Amino acid sequence: MNLSEGRAAGPRVEVGEGRKSLSLQWIAAFHHWDRSTRELMEAYESLRDQVARLTTTLEARNRALEESLKEEERLRELLSTILEALPVGVLVWDKGGNLLKMNSMGRKLLGLGGFGEACSLDDVESVCDLGEVLRELISCASRGQSSSRETSIASQNGAVRHLLLRSTPYGEPNGAPIGGVVTIEDITDLKNLQEEIARKQRLAAMGEMAANIVHEVRNPLGGIKLMASLMVEEERKETRAKISAQIEDALGSLEGLLKNLLHFARPIKPRTRPLDPMGVLSDCLNFIGPLAEQKKVRIWLEEKGLGCLVEADCELLKQAIFNILLNSLQAMPQGGEIRAWIDTAEEMAQKWVEIILEDTGTGIPSHVLPKVFDPFFTTRAEGSGLGLSIVHNIVVSHGGSVRIESEEGVGTRVKIRIPRAQKNTGELVP
Repeated sequence: MNLSEGRAAGPRVEVGEGRKSLSLQWIAAFHHWDRSTRELMEAYESLRDQVARLTTTLEARNRALEESLKEEERLRELLSTILEALPVGVLVWDKGGNLLKMNSMGRKLLGLGGFGEACSLDDVESVCDLGEVLRELISCASRGQSSSRETSIASQNGAVRHLLLRSTPYGEPNGAPIGGVVTIEDITDLKNLQEEIARKQRLAAMGEMAANIVHEVRNPLGGIKLMASLMVEEERKETRAKISAQIEDALGSLEGLLKNLLHFARPIKPRTRPLDPMGVLSDCLNFIGPLAEQKKVRIWLEEKGLGCLVEADCELLKQAIFNILLNSLQAMPQGGEIRAWIDTAEEMAQKWVEIILEDTGTGIPSHVLPKVFDPFFTTRAEGSGLGLSIVHNIVVSHGGSVRIESEEGVGTRVKIRIPRAQKNTGELVP
């Protein structure tokens, strides 16, 4: 019995231990599954939070992008409205000469109302004579340079219109040019107004001139009358010949005065062509050289601004320079120096050549300086007062300007500014 009972009890112990081991395994598996489930739930919650944040961020960026697109559209419409409202023509070109954008005023000025947005320089040349000018401006812009041209064209009704064209380059953020913006301004009314003002100024000056002319003409005429009466009474040939020479001198003086009056009163129409300003300046200095040597005045010509050309009338420009040189010599009775050189300048996209003459004369008083270009104004008893007035008229007729800087006891500097020639073409003078 005891032995039997002992054998029966043994297997029950083994079965109990196996069940216990299996339960532990199940418990361990359950804990592992529970832990994995919690980790998976945490990962899911984290992923859901990330998706929510990304969704919120994306929605915010989409709203910002939508607002940015709306703002760009509003800005585009505003710029388009401004472009259409401008009183000047605006044309945007690429480097290849293709028109990218043009406002209504540009179409009107160029006569391109029947063409679409995609127009070329050939289309412009087919309706007006501005093709070559535009090619020059676009070429300058493609090189990163600003430039301007003033030209005239005939409208459909035969009237002449004066246009001012300016080009400005535009490019990549790194500065590389990719095209140009050309503006076209109708300056016909401005030109007409300038001519009207100049005409009225001449008429106003004529009233002042009349009294001065009477005075200037009366003196030589009185002298001629007196000498003629003496000549009638004089019997000696030598004395008669001397009186005759004096009459001729008086008549020459009178003729010179009348010539100056014609130069001042008559509108100057220069026949311009490309010429070398250094050559013109050199000729004037060589011509006046003997007189300067007599007055013990040394002349220095500095070789600056070589190679630049101007659009000018050679003879008129020489006359203007010569008048200034004569004034310089008269301001140095005890001798001195005259220095001359050529310089260049650029202002408002317009390129200029400057002819500069400087002397070491007595200078001009500050209260006199504003009057030096007035007709018949002179500080010398023997002067006509027309020399600098003629200089001013000549330079202005070329579209330029003349400026005088002076200091008493130090000297005077005269700066003549004339438009620079656009291209080095044509026969050069001298």
